[in-house]
Amino acid sequence: MSCAISVDGDAGFSASSDRTLIVWDLTASAERSRGHGHVGEVRGCAVNASCVTGLSASDDQTLIVWDLENGAERHRLCGHDSWVFGCATSVDGRTGLSASWDKR
Repeated sequence: MSCAISVDGDAGFSASSDRTLIVWDLTASAERSRGHGHVGEVRGCAVNASCVTGLSASDDQTLIVWDLENGAERHRLCGHDSWVFGCATSVDGRTGLSASWDKR
């Protein structure tokens, strides 16, 4: 559904309709970690410049902040009343932005 890439091009982050997020090692063509946590399709994803944290957007009306080293959920962000289909993060990963069908 969506993908993002680290600034150095070594890592990728993919969002899928199977409700997972995968961190890819693009230099080794291998999976680094897999995140499970959304109960709806994952529509969007973003990664900070250092590829330490990621953000995902889902049909389940939430965003999740991920630890990309191990695929663990750090925080779940709630507040939308409809699908969240896009997201972005600041370079340092401290600020996120979301886009939703609820127009907020």
